[in-house]
Amino acid sequence: MRTKNAVPLLLALFLIGCGVSPYQYGKQALEMGDYHSAVASLQDAVRTEPEHPHTWRELGIAYYRRGEYAEAQPHLERAYRLNPADAGATLYLAMTYERNAQYEQALATYDHLAQIARLAALRELVTFHHWRLKAKWHQQRISDILTQKADITIEGASDQTVAVMPLASLDGTEESTEFALTLTYLVSNMLGSFPNLATTDLPLIYGMLEGLGLDVAAPVDVTLGAQIGRLLAVGTVLTGTVRLTEPGEFQLDMTLMRVHQGEIYEFDPIVGTPGDLVGAMPPLIDRVLRIFATSSDRTIERMPTENPDVLLEFAKGSKFFDAEVYDKAAVFFRRAVEGEPDFWRARLFLNLAEQLMRDGAKAVGLDDLEKSFLHEELSVMSRQALLDRIDIQLGQGFMAVGEPQQVRGNGNQQFPGTDRALTIRVQWK
Repeated sequence: MRTKNAVPLLLALFLIGCGVSPYQYGKQALEMGDYHSAVASLQDAVRTEPEHPHTWRELGIAYYRRGEYAEAQPHLERAYRLNPADAGATLYLAMTYERNAQYEQALATYDHLAQIARLAALRELVTFHHWRLKAKWHQQRISDILTQKADITIEGASDQTVAVMPLASLDGTEESTEFALTLTYLVSNMLGSFPNLATTDLPLIYGMLEGLGLDVAAPVDVTLGAQIGRLLAVGTVLTGTVRLTEPGEFQLDMTLMRVHQGEIYEFDPIVGTPGDLVGAMPPLIDRVLRIFATSSDRTIERMPTENPDVLLEFAKGSKFFDAEVYDKAAVFFRRAVEGEPDFWRARLFLNLAEQLMRDGAKAVGLDDLEKSFLHEELSVMSRQALLDRIDIQLGQGFMAVGEPQQVRGNGNQQFPGTDRALTIRVQWK
C-alpha cells in the first residue's frame, strides 16, 4: 500500500539522482503542496544562494501556505528588497502583512502591486481589496491611539498636516446636518488638493470621535480639537459649526488652531445660501493657505480645480463613497468630471465607484487575490512556453513575434486616499 509521503519521497530520490538543486526540488515540492519538504529544501537553498530573490520568495510562500505568517514575513521582505518588481513576492508580502495585522504596511505594498501587476484583472482585485482593507487600518489605528500602544512624534513641518473636524449643526435640523456633512467633505477635499498640505482621512476622524465616546454631530471646541490633534499627531486642526438662520440660509463659523504652537485663528462668519457658502470656500481656503505660507519657505501650489460647483459635487460623491453607496457616489463624481474633465482625482474615484458597483457583490479576500495571481502566473508561463516553441522553430530573433502591447498601470500615481502621506513616525511599544 502506498503511503501518504511516498510520492514526495520518490520525487526527492529521483531529483537528487538527477543532480537537481535544493531550490529546484523545493520549488517542485511547493507546487505539489508538500510544504514541509519545500521549507527544508529552500532553507538549504537560501544558505547557498542568499542573493537569489526567487529562493527567498518560494521559502516565504511555503511558510505562508503552512499558515506560519510570522515566519513567512522576513523571507518575503528579503525577496521584495532584492527584486521589488516581482509581483509574486509583492503579493504574498502584502497578504502576509495583512495576516499579521500590519495594515499600514499591507496598504503600501498593495499600492505597489497594483502598479506592477501585468493583468488588469489582478490590478482590479487589488484595488477593491485595498479600499476594504483601509477600514481595518482605520480600526487598528484608532485602537492603538486610544489604548496608547504608540508613542507618536511629529517630523518636519508638522503644521502642514491638517485634521478637518466634522462641521457640526448647531440647530440639529436635518437640512443643516446634511449640509454640514457635505461642507466637511468639501473643505477636506479642497485642502487635500494642495501638494503642500496633508489631510487626515475623515473616516479616521469620525472613528476617533466615536472611540472617545463622543457624539460625532456635536461641536468640537478648541480644547477638544487640540486633544484630538495631539492624538492624531497632526499640527493643525480646523473646526466649525453650521446653523440654519432662516429657510434656505446658513451661517458658517470656522476656527483654525496650530496645536503645538498654541495659535488660534478665528475666521469671520459666512452667511448665505448653500451656493453662497460654497462660493465662499475658495477665498476661505486661500486665507488658510496664507497662514501656512507665513511659516513655510515652500511655495503653495494651486489645486487642480477652483470651481466650487465641481468641488461640491466631488465632496458629495466622497461622502457617499465612504458610506459604500457607490451608485450615488458615481453620480456625483461623474458630474465633477463633466464640469472639470482634467480633475484627475474625480475621474479616478468615478472609475473606482463604477467598478465597485459592478463587482460589489463579489467578496474580495486573500484567497481571491492568490487565485488571481496564480492564474496570471500560469497564463504568462503558457505564453512564454509558446514563444519558446516559436523561437525554436523559427530561429533566434523571433521572440517578440506575437507579443501583446504592454498594459500600463498607474505609473507613479498612487490610488486616491493615499496620495497625501502623513508626516509622522510611529514607534510601537
